[in-house]
Amino acid sequence: MRHVFAMVEQVAPSSAPVLITGESGTGKERVAAAIHRFSSRASGPFVAVNCAALPENLIESELFGHERGAFTGAVAQKKGKFEFADGGTLFLDEIGEMPIDSQVKLLRVLQDGSFTRIGGNTALSADVRLVCATNRNLKGEVLANRFRMDLYFRLNVVNIHVPPLRDRREDIPLLAKAFLERLNLRHHQKKELSDSLLQGLRRQDWPGNVRELENTLEKLYVLSNGTVIEGEGLAQEQQATNPSSFSIPQSSTSSPTYAAGDYVPRPPITPEEAIRGLLGLPVDEVERRLILATLAQCEGNKSKTARQLQIGLKTLYRKLESYGVSTAVDEH
Repeated sequence: MRHVFAMVEQVAPSSAPVLITGESGTGKERVAAAIHRFSSRASGPFVAVNCAALPENLIESELFGHERGAFTGAVAQKKGKFEFADGGTLFLDEIGEMPIDSQVKLLRVLQDGSFTRIGGNTALSADVRLVCATNRNLKGEVLANRFRMDLYFRLNVVNIHVPPLRDRREDIPLLAKAFLERLNLRHHQKKELSDSLLQGLRRQDWPGNVRELENTLEKLYVLSNGTVIEGEGLAQEQQATNPSSFSIPQSSTSSPTYAAGDYVPRPPITPEEAIRGLLGLPVDEVERRLILATLAQCEGNKSKTARQLQIGLKTLYRKLESYGVSTAVDEH
């Protein structure tokens, strides 16, 4: 993290585009905000856009704006994020989710320095410093023809990688205490963290990273009755939300249907519980959970699992192998 801080201080004064990479929940937007705060544009606006949260047909309107009557529902002129970020920083989060067509138009803006609103004819310009972030491997996306190579090189002038929380466990107590101070101010209380809780927090892998840590601590804070938050509630909380609840057992002797390493079905959970357990997790982890849960629902039948997921059987086998699951031929 000291390297990350040093990179932020070094690149902030320039106007070079920055690509921030790292898993979901590691604090990429905080890094982008720090770059803006330490730059000469600090007095200007910091405009953040989550590309993954925007429908494909609205991305261009959000970025570049539109004129009245440009499309159905465009009842008035609307400025885009580029105009709002003039003189400041535009942060495009989850840039890897941007559709190819929108990537082409973004590249044109970066090359020409000008753009037009949808339905407009007037060329506009904005003095914007572009910072992007992604939890995807953009090199892999380029090879898979899902991300333009020329845009990738335009965005990746400076790369800052934010490490996952499991690789910097010494930060966990510091973060936990910082979150506690914030919660105490919000709730007008003076609670403390027990040593057992801090030790328990350091032992967790935190697939949702800092965001998951903050959410977990807030839940423990609200549910604790005394002035000291103990570690007993952490185990129960992690059992409900940690990927270990979907883990692959080392062996399975309870049923002759499953070979060693196969996924063993668990009691069904409600859709609300399933979705709640996915919040804040990386996309790859969500995919892993979905595949394993579907495999369990299909009682280990991989052909049926592939049909339900609408993916090829070879693709399923490849993913299962990466998860450490037996890929023995179905005997169903």
